[in-house]
Amino acid sequence: MSEQNKALAGRAIKALNEHNVDTLSSLFSGEYAPHTGQGNLDRKTAFQGAETLFCAFPDVQWTIEDMVAEGDKVVVRYTIEGTHRGEFRGVAPTGKQVSWRGIVIWRCVGGKIAEGHAVSDDVVQMLKG
Repeated sequence: MSEQNKALAGRAIKALNEHNVDTLSSLFSGEYAPHTGQGNLDRKTAFQGAETLFCAFPDVQWTIEDMVAEGDKVVVRYTIEGTHRGEFRGVAPTGKQVSWRGIVIWRCVGGKIAEGHAVSDDVVQMLKG
């Protein structure tokens, strides 16, 4: 199960790098529950956030630094890089190239990502600083 869940997480990161919301949607359950530094979100809000990120950082890319899986959980430590070309969380485009890190724990059920707990560096502070 762990290797299947790692493959699922890898497909999700690939879809993020391709900015492919349709593929992302197919990998996450209809009841996907994300828990983030911005609070507990719902699936719709999470996908809107991804689309906002793609618009604000049109060249955004995730790099998997580490991936560990056990049972129904996959932990991914990642780096995100991109150029700030559109408004993001109230910050007008700065043109800055930024890089931030994070960790997500995804719980997988029935071949889909059902829940996530994520923490990351505060990219807004980087943009303002």
